[in-house]
Amino acid sequence: MKKFSILLPLLLILSCKKEQSFTPRPNSDILLTAIEYIVPNRSWTEEYTYNKDNQLIQVESSSRNERRDELIYQQDQLTTIKTYNVSNSELISRIELVYNEQDQLIKTQNFSFYEGEEFLRVHEYEYDKKGFPSQQLSYFPDNRDASLHTEKYTWKNGNIVKVAIYDNEDNLSHEYFMEYDDAFNYTSFQTHQVNQFHIWNRNNIIHSSYKDYTGLIDTSCNPCSSNFLYNELDYPIAIELNSGTIYQMTYQ
Repeated sequence: MKKFSILLPLLLILSCKKEQSFTPRPNSDILLTAIEYIVPNRSWTEEYTYNKDNQLIQVESSSRNERRDELIYQQDQLTTIKTYNVSNSELISRIELVYNEQDQLIKTQNFSFYEGEEFLRVHEYEYDKKGFPSQQLSYFPDNRDASLHTEKYTWKNGNIVKVAIYDNEDNLSHEYFMEYDDAFNYTSFQTHQVNQFHIWNRNNIIHSSYKDYTGLIDTSCNPCSSNFLYNELDYPIAIELNSGTIYQMTYQ
């Protein structure tokens, strides 16, 4: 069993068939069925449902704001994620994913709905000559300059070793630093998520540190870190954050 540190940042889905950059683990009979989130004074569970081809098609959360994600595919490629309020089946958000001819994700359009109004935030992805993501641009189309947010990725041996995040005035606001082992990175339980840069990595993260320079996000742990536990097959079974939160994974 292995132990390593990681901080789970914001969420991302990436499908790329270039072997030199991203080669996902083939579908297997080992599937994530649940993640239990344990934080001080409360806990909740996410349950995962798959189709006959082992594609993730639904994620349902029992958190205070109960939500259900439904995933839609076209020719085995994830194209849409719809999120509903479990209690009243109201559509909360919709994410549309756009790919280029090389099956690289180049854009997501994130629609959110509140009191009859629709809001859109766009994420655009750029790649280097080897096919690795080099940066992500995020913005509201009707106010691009003021809302622009940029993530820049530094790669080494098929893994992201640094993420630098800048605000609309090009000020550094956050940084992530990662170290890796030589085990293959299992990430299929995150395929419904958007903006999770570590799912792109070739290997398992063994240590990650995170620094918030704004002072607005993680007042309880700055810098923040976490420990990751694996089983003998290199599948993650638990994440322990230094803020006191624990994630526990269950497989079938």
